[in-house]
Amino acid sequence: MGVEGFDLMTVEWEVQAHPGGENLTLTGTVEEVLKELRIINPNYDQDFGITTLSFTEAIDAAIESAVTQADDVFKDAPVNCAGYDDADRKRLAQGARYLLDVQGKPTRGPGPGSCGRVSCSWNAAIYWCNMDSKAKTINSFKEISDGAYHVINKCYRGVGILVSGRAFHKDNWTVVGRWDRC
Repeated sequence: MGVEGFDLMTVEWEVQAHPGGENLTLTGTVEEVLKELRIINPNYDQDFGITTLSFTEAIDAAIESAVTQADDVFKDAPVNCAGYDDADRKRLAQGARYLLDVQGKPTRGPGPGSCGRVSCSWNAAIYWCNMDSKAKTINSFKEISDGAYHVINKCYRGVGILVSGRAFHKDNWTVVGRWDRC
């Protein structure tokens, strides 16, 4: 499904499987990359200080993060809360939380309209889109996570469980949270 009007590209992640280890380039969503990192390094979570929570604890922590997130990267950023199929906000928040567990600097190919699906589980997807004509590298996956939390905070209508939208960063890139099959 993707983001209508945009080219969907595979996301590449420059990551380390071991602290101080060599940089690896892995592809896929955050869920797929974390799975691969845990195969390469069975102690990945301990080595990088990732706390394993039960499913319920993880969902509660993700929603709490969405509500209390500093939102410094997207502070006062405009959002569009219309035009996308809604996803379960808890699942979007869970995807945003997973993005915090991966080290490295995301790079997106030149746009405008180059998008990559960085997270998708339980039909809740997060896309990172470059609106610039040049390739773009940002400081961390936390910045994409902040964009997803911004969508959750600004587009949630206060009733039900569904939300979707697009957050626009001042440096000409966006984050979309929406329903997608996965």
